[in-house]
Amino acid sequence: IAMAMVVLNFGRYIILMGLPQALIQKKELDNEEIRAAFTSNLLLGGFFFVLCQILAPFAVYIIDREEIIMIVRLMSLVILIECLASVSTSLIRRNFQFKQLALRNIGSYVIA
Repeated sequence: IAMAMVVLNFGRYIILMGLPQALIQKKELDNEEIRAAFTSNLLLGGFFFVLCQILAPFAVYIIDREEIIMIVRLMSLVILIECLASVSTSLIRRNFQFKQLALRNIGSYVIA
């Protein structure tokens, strides 16, 4: 799993450093910009998800274990889930609702 995370973290960093952070820093924000950020982030996440599905067999050359293919493919679902949650998380941070964010994170760890 740790080796699969090495492969997947590249895509996660690219996705999570862009639009969600811009939503936090923008002074005036309207619904159209939020929808555009969500759609763009979801499309970018979908692109990296498909890319991980296609390129998973090549991870064998990096890790030298056949099991890595299925692990990378399954764990790439995390990219899609993070894309769905990143805009709402950014809006929570923008509104300084850190208690709600902490409760959400604790709840997700308990469920997982």
